[in-house]
This record gives sequence, structure tokens and C-alpha cells, in this order.
Amino acid sequence: MARRERLPCIGSSLAAEIGQRLSKQTADTGVHRAAHEGRADAGAVSALSARQASALTYAFSKLRTQLPEYSRVYHGVCNGIRSNLWLLSRLQAALIGTAIVDVELHVADVSRLLTRPIIEKLMLQEEMQGALTVDELRYLVHACIGLSNTGIGADEIQVLSLCTIRHLPSARFSKTAHLASSWLQIRPPSAAKQAYLDALIGHTLN
Repeated sequence: MARRERLPCIGSSLAAEIGQRLSKQTADTGVHRAAHEGRADAGAVSALSARQASALTYAFSKLRTQLPEYSRVYHGVCNGIRSNLWLLSRLQAALIGTAIVDVELHVADVSRLLTRPIIEKLMLQEEMQGALTVDELRYLVHACIGLSNTGIGADEIQVLSLCTIRHLPSARFSKTAHLASSWLQIRPPSAAKQAYLDALIGHTLN
């Protein structure tokens, strides 16, 4: 059998294993929280770390052919997010948001639980805007395609635009291109069209 014919089977088997582990991990955590008033059991949640969950979700989303079996990964991760299974960093949350937008599964839940809270913190904490890295920003903007589909606010576009303009000078061409591609897929409200255009024009002037 040719190598390219074996790869889908490997991917499907791996997705099944990950999905099973995530289901058990979420279930174990839920049982423990019910019994111990919300105190997490490190042994129960150690099966898959936040770093592993975000990396695997993003990796599976990049596979050109999305097999139905891969949905087990996305379902498992989304259930873990709903259950507060991980303390995700900004980059990890943005990576998961990007992956979910690309595969078009659980977009509303992930946008509400991961993407929007990051933007809300950006609006409330100006120092966080400066602390945001180019990688965090480009994946966050990409994840915001999901917010765009459910209704992104003018204030959210404004803060993302300000962060984009601030970080463009330090971004490499490939990262700038990713940012521009993501911005082009966002549908801004009419009240935020100027901020939206400022972010796009910034790419052409950079």
C-alpha cells in the first residue's frame, strides 16, 4: 500500500485516540468537581495539557483533506473548553480559535468562550495591547473571522486595528500577509469601516 494511502488511516486512528482521551479527561474532571466543589484534580486533567490540546487542534485543522473522523478532536477540545479543562494562554486560545474557524465546527462556542474574552481584555487593559506579540495578534485576528460571522462589534474592530497598526513594523512579511488575509475575511460593521480600512492600509504602507 502506498504511503499516501496509509496516512488517512493513521490520522483517523490518532484522532479517535485523542477524542477518547479528551472525553475521559473531561468526564473525570466533571466528576471530581462535583465531588470536591470545583477543586481540580491534577491527576485527572494531566492526560492532555493546554499546549498539547492547542497544538493538536491546530495541526489537524491544517490537514488538506478533512476526514469526518477528525471531528472527534474538535468535539473533544470544545467540550474541554466548555468544562474549563485548561488554563489557555493567549496564543493557545488564538490557535484553537483559528483552527475551529478553518474547519467550521463549534465556531460560535469557541468565539464566545475564547476569542471574545481576549478582545474584551484588550479593550480594558491598554498595557496588554503593547504586550501582545505579533503571533498572538495574527492568530487572534484570524480567529475573529468567527466573531465576524456572529456579529463583531465596532469597538472590537477598533482595538484590533490599533494593535495591528502598532505591531506591523515588527512583523515579517509572512506574518504581515497572514494578518492581511485574516482582515480581508472579517466583515466589519459600518461604524468600524474606517478602523478596518486603517488596518488594511497599514499593510500596504508597511
